[in-house]
Amino acid sequence: MKLIIPIPFLIQEGMMLINTSVGEGFSNTFIEAWNQCTPVISLNSDPDKCINHYKLGYHSATFENMFKNANKLINNKILREEFGRNGKLYIKKNTI
Repeated sequence: MKLIIPIPFLIQEGMMLINTSVGEGFSNTFIEAWNQCTPVISLNSDPDKCINHYKLGYHSATFENMFKNANKLINNKILREEFGRNGKLYIKKNTI
């Protein structure tokens, strides 16, 4: 029997979503993560410049920064929760 786990559940159980895509625009996984109160760390993609501006996670721009930002979120539950709440609010304000 094949076990099927819904993606939102997996995202909700994670500390953060890390996106390392080079050629992607605004990822649907960002929306899914923020809807589950999960902060996002993006290596390359932030077309609307919303991640840092609205404190939804980090747009890291380099691998070094990505690892530093991931460590910040791993070690700071209060910051993870703040970014998660901000993400949920961002989704509520910016989607139909």
